[in-house]
Formats: sequence, C-alpha cells, structure tokens
Amino acid sequence: MTTQIRIVYGCSCRRSPSEPSRNDCIQSTPPELNDQAGILMGFRKNRYAVTTDIERTFLHVEKDRDVIRFLWLRDPNDPDRPLMTYSFKAGLFGATCSPFILCAAIFKHLDNNHDHVRRDINVDNIISGFQRENDVVKFYHDTRELMSATNFNLRSWNSNSSGVCDLSQEDSVLDTDGATKVLGLRWNAKADTFCFPQKDISVVEIVTKREILQHTSKIYDPLGILLPVTIRTKALVQELWKMKWCDLADLNTATSYSIDRYMLKNSSTDIDETPKLHVFCDANMTSYGTVV
Repeated sequence: MTTQIRIVYGCSCRRSPSEPSRNDCIQSTPPELNDQAGILMGFRKNRYAVTTDIERTFLHVEKDRDVIRFLWLRDPNDPDRPLMTYSFKAGLFGATCSPFILCAAIFKHLDNNHDHVRRDINVDNIISGFQRENDVVKFYHDTRELMSATNFNLRSWNSNSSGVCDLSQEDSVLDTDGATKVLGLRWNAKADTFCFPQKDISVVEIVTKREILQHTSKIYDPLGILLPVTIRTKALVQELWKMKWCDLADLNTATSYSIDRYMLKNSSTDIDETPKLHVFCDANMTSYGTVV
C-alpha cells in the first residue's frame, strides 16, 4: 500500500432526507478512461515492461474552491462562537466529480505529443512497454521530467529492465513490493509473470445463491485467463434452478495459476518484425469464448 491513510469525505451525506448532499449538487461526469483490457494487452506485447504511479494525485489537482467549501469551528473550546468558512484547495476523495477532473487535468497536460503516456495511463497508473531496453530507460527519464513539470511525482517504479530498476533505486522511487499491482493482477517483474490475488473461497455442504454470486465475483480476471474454470460457476448462476452443480473448490486452485507477461517470450520473431495476433472463438448452448 503506497499511502497508509487516506481521508475520504462523506460527500453523499445529507443533513436530512429532504435535503441534498454535496454530491447531489455537483455535476457527476464519468472519467475518460483508457480501456483496461487494451492496456493489459499492450503491456504483454513488448519485451520490456514498466509500471509507475503518480503520488497523491488528487492532492495536486486544484478545483473551483467556491463549490468545495466547508464549515469549521472558530474556537473548538467555544462551540457557541460563529463558524468559519474554509475552502478545499485540492480534489476530494469522496466527491463524484474528482475522478473526471483528475483525468481531464492529466490529459490536458499530455495533449502536446505525449501519445505514448496518454495511451498507457489509467487514472494515476502508467503501464507501458518497449521492445528495446534503451527505449524503456529513456521513457523513465522523459516521463519523470514531463510529470514533474506539474508537480506530479512518479513513484513505485518497477520493470524487468535492470537499467530502470537501478535508476529508480538511486532516485528512491523503486517499488519494493514482491509483486506489483497491475489493474487488479499481480506482476512479478523478476520472473516476468502474471498471477492472481489469492481468494479464500470456502466450500460447504449447504450454500445459497447469494453466496455463489459472492464467490464467483471475487476473482477479477480482465483478460479472461481463468475463464475455463470461472465460466462454469457463471453458467451455474444462470441455470441454478436446474440444480446443476459445480465444485467451488476449483476457484481456489485457479487463482494459484501464473502466466508469462510477455506473449512472445518463446517466439523467434525479430524485434523489428510486426507480430501477428490470431483470434479463435467458439460457442455452445451455455457460453461463448474468444482466445487471442
């Protein structure tokens, strides 16, 4: 965990059921996010991979102070004294507009010919890759300089490039965790493999439909790597009334599986050649699947 404590403000709280909350008074616009599956596919196609995140991102984005004011005691020892009105200088955890404003501010900064970073950023995480090690080292220097121009500090760097790891260690921004979080997955940079967070899924004799839904939703698999196992529990939920059953213990063993991050690890394709992706799909009466 990069930040031990985060203050989350209750912007959805109402003084009474008939009065609006702060979030009710602020326009809520979905943030403009890059497709997570596309980022992960791009992350897997290059020989060298690199990840980093922006430190305390929300606190570096200034908002319209007139709409994020709050009241505070003028004198904590005298609650009868008039209240003071303060304004927040930065974004709030808990305000519905904060994610959109954050993404808009970052994309505005990246408008001037920084397509590579813009394509590989997800909120405050940058997940990228290159075929040559000198390119990933250059990326380290360029992005740190680029983001520091707006007081965004890139930290928690990790890579399967020894050059990037050495540089980030010298700059005290190296991710020291054994496995780096990459959009819900875990990446071991030394072994260059993906794995899944371990989930404790209990197996009992009597289970309810609600518990089955809860257990099947525990595994986050944006690339569908575990679908040969998880699809059976999804089909079970759809056809529970037919009393077809599935062993939930399979879900525990599925998350212990790991795969190579680099898709072309065992390929003889030259770096300068453009690799080809082949897509296969099939379907039956209960499900359909696609493999790239």
